[in-house]
Amino acid sequence: MSGAVVAKNGDLWLNQASGVVHIAADEVSHARKDLHYQMHGELLNYLDGLTSFPEQLRPLPTAVESSDGRIYFATRGSVVWVDPANIVRNTLPPPVWIRSTTVDGKLYNGLETMIIPANPQNVEISYTAPSLLVPQRVRFRYKLEGFDKEWQLAGARRQAFYSKLAPGTYTFRVMAGNNDGLWNEAGVSFGFTVPPSFTQSVLFKTLCAVAVLGLLWLLYTIRLRQLTGQVRARLYERLAERTRIARELHDTLLQSFQGLLLHFQRARNLLPERSAEAIQMLESALDGAEQAIVEGPDAIHDLRSPAPDAKGLVEEITSLGEALVAKNGNKDAAQFRVVIEGTAQTLNLNVHIEIFRIAREALRNAFKHSQARRIETEVAYSSNLFRLRVRDDGKGMDPDVTNRGERIGHWGLEGMRERAERLGGELELWSEPGAGTELELADEHDMQFVAEASNGCEAIEQFRKHRPDIALMDLEMPGVNGIDAMIAIRNEFPDARIIILTTYAGDVRISRALKAGARGYLLKSLLRKELLDTIRAVHAGQKKIPVDLATQVADHVADDTLTVREIEVLRAIAAGNANKLIADQLSITEETVKGHVKNILSKLGANDRTHAVTIGLKRGIIEL
Repeated sequence: MSGAVVAKNGDLWLNQASGVVHIAADEVSHARKDLHYQMHGELLNYLDGLTSFPEQLRPLPTAVESSDGRIYFATRGSVVWVDPANIVRNTLPPPVWIRSTTVDGKLYNGLETMIIPANPQNVEISYTAPSLLVPQRVRFRYKLEGFDKEWQLAGARRQAFYSKLAPGTYTFRVMAGNNDGLWNEAGVSFGFTVPPSFTQSVLFKTLCAVAVLGLLWLLYTIRLRQLTGQVRARLYERLAERTRIARELHDTLLQSFQGLLLHFQRARNLLPERSAEAIQMLESALDGAEQAIVEGPDAIHDLRSPAPDAKGLVEEITSLGEALVAKNGNKDAAQFRVVIEGTAQTLNLNVHIEIFRIAREALRNAFKHSQARRIETEVAYSSNLFRLRVRDDGKGMDPDVTNRGERIGHWGLEGMRERAERLGGELELWSEPGAGTELELADEHDMQFVAEASNGCEAIEQFRKHRPDIALMDLEMPGVNGIDAMIAIRNEFPDARIIILTTYAGDVRISRALKAGARGYLLKSLLRKELLDTIRAVHAGQKKIPVDLATQVADHVADDTLTVREIEVLRAIAAGNANKLIADQLSITEETVKGHVKNILSKLGANDRTHAVTIGLKRGIIEL
């Protein structure tokens, strides 16, 4: 600025490089009262007859006011003046015309009740307002009723753009203002209709609603079947428990009571002729009754035994054997000992209880029926094996009983086998007449545990050191994650067979693991038997994935995948960032971020940003 003049009416006139600026007195007064107020003025330049600009080098004012009120402005080539009291204004508002409408590249000139094709992607409306005075300063504002909530200021632009208009009826209105800011308030308007496509029609929405209701009914039916199966399983479990209770009662209390009845019946038959023998028989019956009284609490304890105390499994077995030796209490009582191999380990509570019950049943049978001189229990611990053996040097078992696996009317061996099966182990019995009996409980024999790691780097080193046939890999580990560790291992050992064992599902996560070379993908919630079957299948050269996980992958095979940039934007949205902050972080414009968000919602089928983050986390596209 090289010149400034305050006119007699208080208006401020400035001479600067871009032209002459006129600021009304009211604007100046408002700015003096409010230092943060932004003044508005009008710019007079070549469109108003100003042919040159003021000199910027000489320290002389280039604007002065004469005594008649005129204001003179010195420029490089001439001197111009303006009379603030006699400025002629344009009082004619410009007429507005709507020229045409272009929909997806097709031009429409007829605007009477126009119906454009369904599902338009891009709509361009062209309009104009002729002005013979200063057409460059004609300004426009428009509004599409049914879409825009407020008037849109278009400046001098003579086109309006819309994309992906929803089905409905719209009215487009446009107004124009001349070079002096006088607006044609009436403007011009026209209406058009966007018909619905099939996917936007009421019929389609009805079909979708029916499909959703059908899906909900299907889910309800599946859930009902699951609950029915759970109830049925609990009923079977209760029935099995009642069967077990009946067997244990039969083998303990009921047999003792039956023996007492037989003793009493025999004593009754001996009276009165053979009273001495009857008395002896009654004394024997009393001994049997005493034994039944002793066995009663043990039998009831077996039915609902509490959790074991702080003693280890070996200590409990030792205490049981010593108690059984003391119960016999005669000089011909069998010698008992416990042998331990390896270092004793703490077992799962339920496993501890089941193993102890198997050992107790075996020892009771040995002390009661074997007539052995020595009874021995062996407990072996190792990193890949647990083994329990109970053996004696007694009379052995009848071959028919050994072949049949149970004595008729007795369920002790069958009960032990059932417990071993629940543990996932095997129960083997060996016996020969006169050579004693041996019972063995052991876990899986075709697998050996060689090493374990607590993070991805350690997993790579352990695999390099041991070269295992099968490796179980978690996805989330400190440092290097499971996917990167698996890629590193397979780069060095292309034939490595790795099974992902994790708590995380999701089709993207599963696909990523399979592409990285995983031979199987399992969740940690699966049953032990399924894990063992998968290990054996992969070792045999197969790939194995549970049906429900394979279904998740299949459901999204045809889906559009997110680009790397879209995943970055989705991850930033999950972190709670707004579009402007995401744009700053990724060094892109805010409009580009909006475009990525729109693509993300479309590809994921999400309703909003929160829904998209939820889908991304569930499918494994992003992780928190």
